[in-house]
Amino acid sequence: MKVQDLIELALLDVHGLLDEDERQAFERAFASSPAALQAQVRREQVRFADLGSLLPDVEAPSDLRARVIERVRLAIAEQAATRGDRAGRVVPPIISSKRVSPVWRAGALGCAAAAVVFAVTTMQMRVRYDELASTIQSDVLLSRMLESYGPNHIRDMLFDDQTQRVTFTSADSSVSSEASLWMNPDWQAARLFYLNLPRQAGNVYKLAVLDQSGNVIDVLAEFDSSGGLMTRDVRASGPSAASEKLAILGPGASGVMTPLMIASSRSRS
Repeated sequence: MKVQDLIELALLDVHGLLDEDERQAFERAFASSPAALQAQVRREQVRFADLGSLLPDVEAPSDLRARVIERVRLAIAEQAATRGDRAGRVVPPIISSKRVSPVWRAGALGCAAAAVVFAVTTMQMRVRYDELASTIQSDVLLSRMLESYGPNHIRDMLFDDQTQRVTFTSADSSVSSEASLWMNPDWQAARLFYLNLPRQAGNVYKLAVLDQSGNVIDVLAEFDSSGGLMTRDVRASGPSAASEKLAILGPGASGVMTPLMIASSRSRS
């Protein structure tokens, strides 16, 4: 800060005319100034504090104080009457502050931090919930398979070398589904597993046998889908079922039954 600016602020500071920011800036600049400059600033403050030389050399009338007080009272009464203040009091105008209260600022920052923590915690809980829901769904499906299909069939599917598996691939680019058909000569029916077939109410899907021209010659099962992993018994058409051309039919774009998935491979378990 320049010496002239420092002295000007010092003269204003004598009479308390600096706001908080200006006063702090003056005190920092004064503290970092050399001792000689500090002494000069103090002398100017002492000299400027005495305004007697600037005032006219007159004696104040003895009734000056009473007249000033009476004039102030009249001014207050006139202002109150103009504003319609019934109590005769003047309400000072509220000066808008350009600074934010530290308490309010701290509260706002605390709320923002709490919101961020809450959002992160909610996302983590959602991920854990999805993982738990997936685990529960898998456990429920396994329990239902063991209950309705029986442990012997599960064992045959996993370990019996006579069990054959037919896998299906999507024949429609808009369908991202999976399916497989399990067969064993010791079973009374084959077992169809399918995943992510579009959700449809009612028996709108069919497991069918097709001829070389793609015409349906036999329907082995009709079933619906809830959109997840599902399974059901399927009638086997005969000893050559594993070698027949199989397809899963469903409603196409025009509502006509069309092959959605075609059997692509056959293998033993």
